[in-house]
Amino acid sequence: MLRVAICDDDQNFCYSLESIILEYMEYIDELVDVSAYHSGEKLLRDMRNKTGYDIIFLDIEMNGISGIDVGIAIRKELNLFLPQIIYVTSHESYALQLFQNQPFGFVSKPVVAQKIRDLIKEYKRQFDNANVYFEFSLGKTISKIAVKDILYVNSVTRKLMIHTDTEVFETYKKLDDFCKLGISKHFVRIHKSFAVNNMHISSYHYDRIKVSNGEELVISRNYRKQVRAKLIKLEHQ
Repeated sequence: MLRVAICDDDQNFCYSLESIILEYMEYIDELVDVSAYHSGEKLLRDMRNKTGYDIIFLDIEMNGISGIDVGIAIRKELNLFLPQIIYVTSHESYALQLFQNQPFGFVSKPVVAQKIRDLIKEYKRQFDNANVYFEFSLGKTISKIAVKDILYVNSVTRKLMIHTDTEVFETYKKLDDFCKLGISKHFVRIHKSFAVNNMHISSYHYDRIKVSNGEELVISRNYRKQVRAKLIKLEHQ
């Protein structure tokens, strides 16, 4: 679940931004929890009490503590660097002041829905797979690999072959069972024996896919329609 905070003393803006986020996350069929704050003090109070967020939309000019100072408190006092701060501002002159807070992006008022979708899409591209692992075993050895490092998987007899840029791992598992796991949302199945990581698709043709290491994989005739549908959906996320 994506956890989002909106901190802005303009209640109408909070409502508008929340609606855009909820609509987009419903479109891509993913869960989101959005919390709205109308002051930086309230946001910091909750974060000091261990309330965590993935993305924080933070207005710069608010009554009371400014968005700049909220960002400083998040980074320095709370020592939190994983929450990605997106500043809401129409003043480019703030850019140098904001640099120390390591902002993920900027949004100008009035808010443009496509800009919000692009920022969430970019966040997901960079961070969705950062801490997601696939755990597997072969014999008595149990290993795990970051999903973001898997190029594709394929089945050979009773084994699942896990391909990365540097090596190939293997485990006793059926591809059908792999595709029932939660991590399967990061993959598109192109054949009864192959599934490709969405992040590593560098080009697509109706009958083949090229992955980031240059390999070309054939899309089975029976899977071409569903591959095309999934890739079109991913393109518009």
